Amino acid sequence: MGKRSDKLYMRASEHASSGGGSAAAHRYATGVTSASGAGAARPLPFDCCALTLQPFINPVASPEGVVFEASAIVPYLKDNPVCPSTGRRLERSDLITLEMCKEGGEWVCPVTLKKFTDQTKACFIRNQKPCALYSYAAVNDLCLKPKSLIDLTTGVKFKRSDIVITQDPSDPDVCRRRDISSFKFLAKEHMKGPSVRASEGLKRVLNEMEAKGPLSSSLPEQAKEASIAEEEHSARPKLLTSDLPYSATLTTGAAASSLTSTSGSGPAGPRHASRLEVEDSICAHLRKKKGRKSYVLLPTSLGAYTLELDSDTKPLTCLNFLTLARRGKYDGLKFHRVVKGFIAQTGDPTGTGSGGSNIWNTTGIPDDLTGSHVLGSVSMANAGPGTGKSQFFLCLRDAPHLDGRHDVFGRVVSGDVSKFDGVDTDKKDRPREAVKLGEVKVIEDRVWEATEFVYGAGERRLKEEAKKAKEAERRKTAAKGNGGGGADDDVGKYIKRKAQEVVELPADGA
Repeated sequence: MGKRSDKLYMRASEHASSGGGSAAAHRYATGVTSASGAGAARPLPFDCCALTLQPFINPVASPEGVVFEASAIVPYLKDNPVCPSTGRRLERSDLITLEMCKEGGEWVCPVTLKKFTDQTKACFIRNQKPCALYSYAAVNDLCLKPKSLIDLTTGVKFKRSDIVITQDPSDPDVCRRRDISSFKFLAKEHMKGPSVRASEGLKRVLNEMEAKGPLSSSLPEQAKEASIAEEEHSARPKLLTSDLPYSATLTTGAAASSLTSTSGSGPAGPRHASRLEVEDSICAHLRKKKGRKSYVLLPTSLGAYTLELDSDTKPLTCLNFLTLARRGKYDGLKFHRVVKGFIAQTGDPTGTGSGGSNIWNTTGIPDDLTGSHVLGSVSMANAGPGTGKSQFFLCLRDAPHLDGRHDVFGRVVSGDVSKFDGVDTDKKDRPREAVKLGEVKVIEDRVWEATEFVYGAGERRLKEEAKKAKEAERRKTAAKGNGGGGADDDVGKYIKRKAQEVVELPADGA
């Protein structure tokens, strides 16, 4: 809680120097240390590469302390030998390999075994290659204070000038170096050349930056079109939240009033359900039907394959896949990537491996990374967590290293996937002779059944309302035909009968 540190307290001097109150809280959360830059900084997370903006696996660092993913920065520097974030010259030979320690899936300091966070001051000692990444607190307490300048893991002597800071939320210069909005390669003029191959994460950041600035008019037209999910939802009758079969936890959306308020509008009635709420009800209905699978016929140039899809355990992924298949979005597409003894990938309408969209036209769907990649598994392709769209692949052998990275949502139950091993491919794993999909047919669609069930509740309500309205109109017409007074006949007829009885009594007595 300390001033952008791991301490669980903040001294009075730290609170005062930060401006106190909300200003201090804002600077603590954003990493902005100057008033002029308040709200403008976008600090790079500790475990992310400064080029791809994705979590790194094999980290390397520049001599200034900028950390990259090795598999991304090396090809980049081959064509463009400058640091992507600072714009200064950087050669591949300048890169320093970082040996980082993991404990329980988290990056930790190799000395204290304390987890690195976005508020940890981290450093490495540039006296040899590779270098270990330490928390600065460990180096300060064990090397600098006792004046024993010896590397904590190798035992090699070093100088103070060899210490390179990679992250320090209290240092304005380091914060500026890690500020995503100041990265040189994110500027539009640096993206014109072919030297940068933007990842999905980078594309999302660029789209956000363009949307906030004057470049929003240059966004692609397809992003402005209604998604398939919106089209299908708008074509259906409007549902109320009370119509949804699993709506017990849904609120009315009305603002609450205090007990003493005189401006309350009273109890709010049901409201129209949003598309997301309807989809949640569809997924909940599918999960209730344990063991009920969906089946798809996948004809290819190598033969037909029958897929069994786990619509009962992976409803959202199957909702996306089956809707695209039902709409004919997979018909005639190529297998753009075939790796012998590994996978066969398709689902990209551009045939390049970088195209395709889900039914929501979003950057991806939430991952459900349960399931194992075995021979014949059907799994979603992605470019990182939560980026699944339309591309999928068939496993040509067991691939346990993909578990937890891709969403397995089905399996091949008919057809020989080993035929893909005989496909002749080039160095980029692209088939020399096109392997295409035919007309994909949905044999059993549990998603469609669940959709009809959920929307059917609204249709039944509309029919019941129409029936009640017709009955009310019939009764009103019948009352008028009997000389009644219209809508008040149900009460008035009893008053008139009572009046007649009062008038007739004296006549009988006479």
